Amino acid sequence: MSQYLLSSIVLHGVVGCVLMQAVSTQRVGIQRLTAVLMALIGIALSSYLWFAYVPSTEFQFIENREWIPSMGARYQLGVDGISVHLVVLTYWVVLASVMTACLESSAVASSCALIYFTQAMAVGAFCALDGLLFYLFWESSLLPMFLYIGAFGAAKRRHAAKKYFLYTLLGSLLFLLATLYLGFQAGQFSFSAFYQLPLTLLEQQLLFIAFTAAFAIKLPMFPLHSWLPDAHTQAPTAGSMLLAAILLKLGGYGFLRYNLPITPDASLFFSPWMVILSLIAIVYIGCVAYQQTDVKRLIAYASISHMGMVTLGCFSLYLLPDAVITQIGLLGLSGVLFHMISHGFSSAGLFCAFGMLYQRVGSRSVNDFGGLMRVVPILSGFFFLFVLSNIGFPGTGGFVGEFLIIVASMSAQFWIALLAASTMLLSAIYSLVLVRRVFYGKISTSHMLALFDLSVSERTILVLLSVLIIVLGCYPALIMDKSEHSLRALTMLSTYSKIGV
Repeated sequence: MSQYLLSSIVLHGVVGCVLMQAVSTQRVGIQRLTAVLMALIGIALSSYLWFAYVPSTEFQFIENREWIPSMGARYQLGVDGISVHLVVLTYWVVLASVMTACLESSAVASSCALIYFTQAMAVGAFCALDGLLFYLFWESSLLPMFLYIGAFGAAKRRHAAKKYFLYTLLGSLLFLLATLYLGFQAGQFSFSAFYQLPLTLLEQQLLFIAFTAAFAIKLPMFPLHSWLPDAHTQAPTAGSMLLAAILLKLGGYGFLRYNLPITPDASLFFSPWMVILSLIAIVYIGCVAYQQTDVKRLIAYASISHMGMVTLGCFSLYLLPDAVITQIGLLGLSGVLFHMISHGFSSAGLFCAFGMLYQRVGSRSVNDFGGLMRVVPILSGFFFLFVLSNIGFPGTGGFVGEFLIIVASMSAQFWIALLAASTMLLSAIYSLVLVRRVFYGKISTSHMLALFDLSVSERTILVLLSVLIIVLGCYPALIMDKSEHSLRALTMLSTYSKIGV
């Protein structure tokens, strides 16, 4: 089974997409059952992958076949301690998203088909070891989310979908040119060839800019973030969950897989600017989040602020003293990976919980809520737990990643760590103010008194995400132990000069 495991994992999403279309004429109950069963099969596949993965510096479960011989491109898949966790994240979030779509959507089959197609492309990107294959999966992940927002989103869905599509597409064009250049220079498109290819500083700088154009939009980084609040505001709940928890992580993964190991000298050159932009995202965007009255926009801006921690963890590596760069750099990159995973679960939980509230109230404005803790106490409790993880409260998954990144930043410059730590303060301010205005105080209208609390199905989704957040917060070794060797190898690659090699 291991020989074709990764292909099976990628094809699972394609099969799910086709199967959902095949049952689209059946009763809604059959569509829901099919969607959830396919998601559970995916959980079984990804769990087998995680348990079978042995901590190592090498990629595992490698599949390597001819694809485009004339260009030197191959169908090459594999996972290491970084990508294996992102694959597992994808499958758990897809399960929660599919269950959410089954509850909120009248077009269950079409919604779940797009979710499964998104899953297939994201997992393919995380598993790809060939640059051209990675680009194919990366670019293809754009289409299903574009269709999902455009077809099932809110009133201004078409504008938001077009904005998302154009932003991402423009960044991807430079990424394609950079990939082709590397492939022709190396004579092949495998990541291993890219990592060993000697490059001048100018070449690295141009490649770095091309990579960053794609990954900074996808993540997104300040100031290329304006598409995300619109996309989240207009997307259906399951779409926001996928976008925040999985698709944004493709940007962070790109920095780890491309910028740091392929262009280490350019990363060193640009690191002060990348750190400054990251700190602006953390502080300024955190302040912008505080000003929002639309709850989904607030969560979207919070995601941008938290993704600033990801790029800070990546590029503060190059500001570390040489004596501690390997040890502390490993700590920072461990924080980056952990933060991406924990943010995936907490952001999915926030969007999911608020989506359930939106289904009951029909408004996203903070001003239309109040006093809901007395009316829907179980939903309120789950929302508060996701808020705590988003803040970085000890005992939740959100704490570990942020703490590691801040500790690593402190070894670079104290003022960087001080500004980075402000993310916890800012998150606490805008998140707790949100909780107070929505769940405490006076009940805004008599209509609120008639709201009903969570159904069994809704509780199941939120319990799933809550358990994952608490497990990560209480036992971070689940990720740390399996990722350490791969992150150590990445640290070595990222700090080794390629000029004159």
